[in-house]
Amino acid sequence: MGEGWGTVAGTSVYASGSVYASGSGGAGGRGGPVAPPPAGLVANERRGTLLAAAAALRVADAEVATAFGQVTTVFGGGAWEGRAATAWGGELSRARAGVAEALAGAALDCSGAARAEPEWVPRDDPRAIRPVSVPGLPLDGR
Repeated sequence: MGEGWGTVAGTSVYASGSVYASGSGGAGGRGGPVAPPPAGLVANERRGTLLAAAAALRVADAEVATAFGQVTTVFGGGAWEGRAATAWGGELSRARAGVAEALAGAALDCSGAARAEPEWVPRDDPRAIRPVSVPGLPLDGR
């Protein structure tokens, strides 16, 4: 994160108060400065954490799908045949469906909770991004 205080939904908030988009999320998809926060407000850390969790859950779902896909490919290629193989294949399919449902549901829950959070909050709000502490100096003047 470099000198940034934190990252929320593809933005970094810096000590100067500047906000920069990262990746393709802002400034016309090229990254760069975006609108500064309203006066007296800072990025909502809780919202950013929820969005990051939702993204991580979607990545995990894709990785699990890849792993199950590899097993299914080997299994379907004749690595194991018979009634036991058919029964195990059914269990494998049910397990994959259960994992997919759980990961997708958790990602949706995190996304929904993030949508319910404001993007900006007052500096003294518990959800506010705090600057990195510097030894010997009070954190955010508190």
